[in-house]
Amino acid sequence: MGMSARMLQRYTLLLNSVACCTFGALLIFLYVADAENTTFSTWHENIVLGTSANLNATIHHVNTTLIQLCAAKNHGIPRMSMPRVGFSLNSTRLSGTVFTAASDTVIDSKSLLALVIVVSFIFHAWRVLVHRAVVQGDDVPRPDESGPDFLRWVEYTLSSPPMIIVICGTLYIRSITEITLLCTLQGALALSGWTIEQLISAVEFEKYQFSNSHRGITYNIYANLGKLAVVFGAAVIMHCVIWFELLTRYLTHEENFQVCALGLAGLPPILGQIVVVECVLFSLFACVPLVQILYIIFVAQTSSSFGVAGLVYSILSLVSKSVLTFLFVKLITDDSCVYTNYGQACM
Repeated sequence: MGMSARMLQRYTLLLNSVACCTFGALLIFLYVADAENTTFSTWHENIVLGTSANLNATIHHVNTTLIQLCAAKNHGIPRMSMPRVGFSLNSTRLSGTVFTAASDTVIDSKSLLALVIVVSFIFHAWRVLVHRAVVQGDDVPRPDESGPDFLRWVEYTLSSPPMIIVICGTLYIRSITEITLLCTLQGALALSGWTIEQLISAVEFEKYQFSNSHRGITYNIYANLGKLAVVFGAAVIMHCVIWFELLTRYLTHEENFQVCALGLAGLPPILGQIVVVECVLFSLFACVPLVQILYIIFVAQTSSSFGVAGLVYSILSLVSKSVLTFLFVKLITDDSCVYTNYGQACM
């Protein structure tokens, strides 16, 4: 192992040691927070159909009330209403609307965040043991810093979906179906990082092997770049779907508070901080493989790029989880305030 590789191992050992200490401190910080209740109930959406005139009259009455509470959107479209749905069965016409029904699932955001911290601590502690043995010169199996690390993506697959659920809870997303879909999509997105790294590794190998060849960039590199573009594009779409939903929900809540006569003028400012900061940090994960592949293609290399990429991933993971924990604790302790038409009200 060359000097640069040895130094990389030492930096990796140091970072993972710091991460272990940080996650341990975060777990203590989370559970000493003075918060009585960090759980939230969820619901299912159900369509109720019937031929009863009373049902239609009730829907009409509720919609009339909602129009009085909230200003209409452009072109007179109601901002809030119970949607009318219809269904024809033979000669019978059924009509109704969408209701929500309480789900048996109750989610504890504090426990989920603790799970994220514990999972991350376990994986970083394992890396500390492995890299410590390598730095000391012991001949033991270790993650190869010259290539993809599968366990890294297993860690992110286990830890990032609960983070999305915690963020959903802070934004008052309560549909269990929506929460399930968002966290499942995040898990699939995280695991796709392994495929992306495998394709980057293949491109890197081809670049090394044929760097001095008269053929230059070979067909295999083009083929792997094409595969990488498809998988990376799919990952970007999944990321955009998740955060478009979260950001849209937050902005909709803010807009409704401003235009509806509900006695409230805005959400706690910290909710905006949570969703925006975490969106930026999650998005930075996508920048790492993009910069990595550009470096491989356009910059002459003498060593693998995966060691440095792994360090950057670890830093982003540590920062995103630490920031979410601090902001969540701040939300549930001393900053859960909303702005009303008569001043500020804190829960």
